[in-house]
Parts: sequence; C-alpha cells; structure tokens
Amino acid sequence: MTQTLLMTGKLLRRCSIECGCLLVFLLLLPRLAMGSAVVLVPEDVLEDYQRFVAGREVDIIEDYSGPDARRDVVEVVFLLQALHLGGYLQDITLRSSPDYAHTFRELVSGRAAMSGTTVWKADVERFGSKIAISQALIDNGQFRVGVYTCQSDLQEVSHYQELTRLRVISNRQWSVDWNTLKQLGFSRMETVDDWPAIVRMLCLGRADITLAPFPSGADLKIQVGQYQLMPIQQVRVELKGSRHFPVSRVAPQAGRLKRSLEKGLVILQKQGRIAKAYQDAGFYNDKVANWPVINQSLATP
Repeated sequence: MTQTLLMTGKLLRRCSIECGCLLVFLLLLPRLAMGSAVVLVPEDVLEDYQRFVAGREVDIIEDYSGPDARRDVVEVVFLLQALHLGGYLQDITLRSSPDYAHTFRELVSGRAAMSGTTVWKADVERFGSKIAISQALIDNGQFRVGVYTCQSDLQEVSHYQELTRLRVISNRQWSVDWNTLKQLGFSRMETVDDWPAIVRMLCLGRADITLAPFPSGADLKIQVGQYQLMPIQQVRVELKGSRHFPVSRVAPQAGRLKRSLEKGLVILQKQGRIAKAYQDAGFYNDKVANWPVINQSLATP
C-alpha cells in the first residue's frame, strides 16, 4: 500500500498566474526532478492513518483525537507536518512496511528515506553509520504502557507473581519491550512480527497478555478489527529508553530531509502540538496517572 503526498503540487495550486505561478514552477523544477521521498509506515498504522486523516490536508490538523487516533498514527501526522514546516517541499510517498526488521533493512539500503513512526534509540544504534536519528520525541521515562488481555477474567489480576506466570506475547524485534518483559520475570514468552498478529494470538487464546500504549477512550479498551483488548487494572509498565524518527543516511536527499525534520519538530515542540498529539491520542493519559508502575524500581538497561 502506498500514498503519495504532492507537496509541490499543493504549493502550485495555491498560487495564481497574477502572483508569478510560472516563476514558482521554474524554481521548483529541480525539486520535482528529484523524485519522491519514501516514508515507511507499518501496514496497520497506514490504514488507521488514512481513516484518521479522511481526506483532510495534514498541515491543518490540530485536533489529534478520534477513533482511529493512537500514538503511531499521530506520529505519522506530525512527521509530515514537521517536514513541511521545516521547508521540505518535495513529494512524499507513504509506503507500508510489513514489520520492524523490514523497515530497518530499507533504511540501511537507502530504498526508504525514513520511518513514519518512532523507534527505540537502542534499536538504531547498531546501524549508526547508515541511519541517523531525530531529536527525541519521547524521552527516557516517558513511555509507560498498559498490560492488555482479551480475557475479561484476567482484568483483576493484582499480584505481581500471578501476573508473571501468564503467557506473554510481543515482538522480539522490539528490543526494549522484549528485554523489559524478561527483566520483569516472564518466562512464557512468544514472539510474532507485527501488532495485528499479537492481537489475533491473544484473542485466539494462544497467549494471555501483551504490552500496549493506552488509547484515549474512557474505558481504555483497544479495538483491532473484530478483536477487543482490555487493560489489566492498576498496572503500568515503563519501557526505558528514548524514541526517535530514524532517517537513512544513504537515501537521496537524506541531509535535506533530516534538516527539514529537525527544524519542523522544533517549531511543533514550541507550539505544544507534539505533546498535545500524544495527549489527544491517549498515550499521555490522565486516566491512568495514578496506576502503579510495576517496574519503576528496576535499573535502566
């Protein structure tokens, strides 16, 4: 699945013959000739992003709430907003990526320019010569998630020892999530490659729990297609580390993309729109602010 955002075309449509549209077009010719920058987005996130945007111009979105809003989706939105605010006027193609490992392979090869969702700094460090990172969007200590299940009878599990005896499913490629689960003492761990597969495994009874960011809904439930996940009450887990947008160092126009991204992110940060986006999407969630963080005493990995 791909979607091309015509940034240069948008600018041309806004100009008129009287204001020198021909001159603007001539000035943009070198940019038009460079081709489209590819931004990779997980398949399920791209689908939710398209429903969330629903034909709106991304630049004007300031309310990041809605049934399809979640952390990953609003990150795609403010990535595109940041690039535009930072002066990047070339066309951008959003392309679906089947899994986390595929995204890194495409960035290392230069076939893709960046990821539309943030990644753990720890996962990028081994690709340092090939992949750069943006400023932190989520600082160390800010990423706190719920423990989710498809089984209503597990919602009231309250004892730590009882929790760690459950079967947990995640993605081994998400190194911070995986290592945190091991540090918490889980021994019955299964791995699959993507979020929809995690949800299916839970609701088919092949695992009991997983980690997931909280949504914005009042009941804190997560709906994924026909499946619904519920949070275990009064339990949060802190995933230690910072998250950043990765940018290929070897893709065409990598330098311009990185500079535009950083400039735009600074503008969005000053406007308070990044924090608002995370708040609107439920990632920063007042409803669970007083829930205990069960691994808060663990040392930073």
